[in-house]
Amino acid sequence: MVRGIPSILFGSHPATDLPRAPYTYRLEKEENCTFHFVNGPLPTASHESVASFYDGQCYRYFHWAPSPTPFALSQVADACAFLRRVIEDEGPFDGVVGFSQGAVMALALALEHEEQRPEAPPPFRFAVLFSCPYLPYPGGDRDNAEWGTTAVPSLHVAGRNDDEWFEASRTVLHENCVDGTASLVVHDGGHAVPKDRETVERVGREISKFVRENRGS
Repeated sequence: MVRGIPSILFGSHPATDLPRAPYTYRLEKEENCTFHFVNGPLPTASHESVASFYDGQCYRYFHWAPSPTPFALSQVADACAFLRRVIEDEGPFDGVVGFSQGAVMALALALEHEEQRPEAPPPFRFAVLFSCPYLPYPGGDRDNAEWGTTAVPSLHVAGRNDDEWFEASRTVLHENCVDGTASLVVHDGGHAVPKDRETVERVGREISKFVRENRGS
């Protein structure tokens, strides 16, 4: 049975339980998938975009604006270690699904694995990355920091009206994924998990394809 880790984050990103429901319902019903949900390890205040309808504790994987705590690349390394423990304790998992920081961490984990453990099987066989906007660089210095590439098959889902991160989402796909292993779905929304029927159907078909290709392997 294929398992996944949809990483649903709050903080500076407007994610809730609601947008993921059409995807998990379809995969549970049609592909017999099960899911393990994991929050980031760092407590944080809720973003204004979700505060009006969600008053519970929110979490993130690393500090980023508007967090008062400065970002440090070590936070990403700590978050990768945290996710490796989740996989060791609760896995194995065939796929990972992440939104925003969750997507960033899924990609970072795959890239870290390629660099540090290339002889071992990857932490997951496919990745679905909603609004994966950037990979953090120390001091924001992209020119002197290298993340490398990963061959883990991935689907990237980005909103054309995500004014701040749409182009960055496209850049991540081309810079950090081996040619031919990644594809892009663009929807008309912003920095959010899309809920419109057309996108849900298209993304659902792509995830089902991943699942069927890896079933029993």
